[in-house]
Amino acid sequence: MDHLLSLLRERRDAVRLFYRLHPEAWRYTFSVLFILAALGTGRGKAAMAIFLGIGVMAAYDRWGGPWEQKGAQMLKSKPKTPKL
Repeated sequence: MDHLLSLLRERRDAVRLFYRLHPEAWRYTFSVLFILAALGTGRGKAAMAIFLGIGVMAAYDRWGGPWEQKGAQMLKSKPKTPKL
């Protein structure tokens, strides 16, 4: 029994480490879960929409970094206007 518990703890730590090293993996994990839930309840169009959303997320993860940095620089250089 102790061997099983230690094995589960090791796996849990490995999963935590993986998600800590790859924070974008949470989105993909939940997307797959949502697709499975949509297909399980007979909502094929919703599953297809989620699948297309995964494509958008993958494109952002691959090419969105420079655009995000450029936007952050633009916001930093913009003078702050006082609120009325």
